Amino acid sequence: MPSRPRTRSAVVTKLYYRIGEVARLARLKPYVLRFWETEFSAWLKPEKSRAGQRAYTRKDVELVLRLKALLHEQRFTIAGARRLLQGEARGRPAAGAAGAAAEDAAGAAAESAVAAAAHGIAAHAREAARRALAEVRRGLRELRAAVEDEEKEA
Repeated sequence: MPSRPRTRSAVVTKLYYRIGEVARLARLKPYVLRFWETEFSAWLKPEKSRAGQRAYTRKDVELVLRLKALLHEQRFTIAGARRLLQGEARGRPAAGAAGAAAEDAAGAAAESAVAAAAHGIAAHAREAARRALAEVRRGLRELRAAVEDEEKEA
């Protein structure tokens, strides 16, 4: 039986949620939530209980569900999701997903250009190495021929 994705309506109304509860609601591992806390620290800041356990609010849980949708379903990068949230915080929701997706695409294009340049440099280095090896081979053949000539004369 296929599982349906969790939505905001699936969040039970509670004052605070522990990390395990949030992980189960979002169908994520707790370490993913801890990682997202570092990557999205401006938005995702669960309080800590006296025992040091994370205490997520309903708003935090909804943000986790939204991040999961952005990162896992809409295939945003972390940087793209962060830009989307920053734009919304600045009151620019019009750029929204399309703007962040365009920025993601521009970032991917830049990464591709860097990869292509690195590939070109690597190809140039390989060609230079081939030429150097060919030169060494020629020198070794000449040396072998010279040694063989001396052996014939002796």
